[in-house]
Amino acid sequence: MQYTIAIKLGSSNTSILKQGEGLVLFEPSLVAFTGNNKDRTIRGVGIKAKRMLGRTDELTHVVSPIEKGKIVDPKLCEVMLKYFLEKVLGRGLVKPKIKAVCCVPLSYSIQDRKLLEEVCYNVGIFDVKIVPSIMCGALGYNFDVDEPKGICMVNIGGGSTDIAVCSMNSIIAGVNVGVGGLTIDSAIEETILDKFKLQIGFGVAEKLKEDVASLYKNDSSCAEVSGIDTETKMAKDQIVNSADLFSAIEPYYASVVDAIKTVLNNCPPNIVQDVVNGGICLMGGASLVTGVEQYFKKMLGINIRVEDYTTAIDVLGAGKLLENNSLLKQYTEI
Repeated sequence: MQYTIAIKLGSSNTSILKQGEGLVLFEPSLVAFTGNNKDRTIRGVGIKAKRMLGRTDELTHVVSPIEKGKIVDPKLCEVMLKYFLEKVLGRGLVKPKIKAVCCVPLSYSIQDRKLLEEVCYNVGIFDVKIVPSIMCGALGYNFDVDEPKGICMVNIGGGSTDIAVCSMNSIIAGVNVGVGGLTIDSAIEETILDKFKLQIGFGVAEKLKEDVASLYKNDSSCAEVSGIDTETKMAKDQIVNSADLFSAIEPYYASVVDAIKTVLNNCPPNIVQDVVNGGICLMGGASLVTGVEQYFKKMLGINIRVEDYTTAIDVLGAGKLLENNSLLKQYTEI
């Protein structure tokens, strides 16, 4: 049996698309284990591992083998990817032949590519093609990537942010910024700690980012969170509103705006005009924070687009490469 798939190993989540079926997996890039690096017992992967965050003894570790979109623990990454592949492709007596297109950030080096290829080969993927995630995002937005027309994509991922202006299947200018959704989660945790003397559990900051955080200064959204009072060491409930979090998240989005300006300043005038006319397309989970579109439009003076399926739009775009060998060849040469 042969399968052709597209994979995105993200700092926060892993996505897998199966040719002919579409998106078949979107799970946290997490592995739970006991023991040390040489002798580890796996306790859970993906969703199961995320449920263990903050709920285990000190001997159980829940970590991601991916940081800023790059593999930092190859062996653990192999465990995670093998588990995900068996989940979507099944297990049998005969090993399936797997071909994969892997989406990666702009910051990927030659060494990073070799490590990714090695991990893929070790879990049974015999043919690995590596392509820029940001370019796959343009395909996911259904752009005609062959056209001589500037397209600006901004991918605010879990570990970092990619910004690129593309035209005719190539990148005119691009940059990777070390700001992502996990950075924003940490900033929210610190703000809650400083402002309310409240230590919140794993996942609470992420929930606040999704439900309460806003780039509207007058947003009245709020939520009650529970944690430990750092002074009394007792459990405590606290109402947190959008205004409490604005100062925590705004500087990070401001840094993304500055990076977008830098990228545009490195593009020819005609390309910039294309972007002004066509707008900027956002992707990645942190692009769904309330008010992002309006904030970027105000700061840049350019219309902003965000699709509902933005968290997996790069893998959905990569799925189109599975059907087009000629385009895939061009993308692997970027």
